[in-house]
Amino acid sequence: MPSLIDFRRRIRTVKNMQQITKAMKMVSAAKLRRAQDRVIAARPYGAILHQMLKDIAASDLAAWPAAMLFSSGMPRGLSARPCCSDAVTTSTT
Repeated sequence: MPSLIDFRRRIRTVKNMQQITKAMKMVSAAKLRRAQDRVIAARPYGAILHQMLKDIAASDLAAWPAAMLFSSGMPRGLSARPCCSDAVTTSTT
């Protein structure tokens, strides 16, 4: 039969595990809340993009140039500029 010390040790262990579990739940709730905020903030951009693609699909494709570049997304990496128009250079020779 376990002794009184074993019971106290087991109770302490269970309490410690409960604290760890509670902390993990709080961290996951904070991450979920941040992710939901990002999704809600991105909805207007998604709606505009959806409408733009719908307009392109409904238009006469012969009127568009033969080669067309479409870039969508947030700037990533070392460049924190909102637009990287200086990355594309044209020569005037």
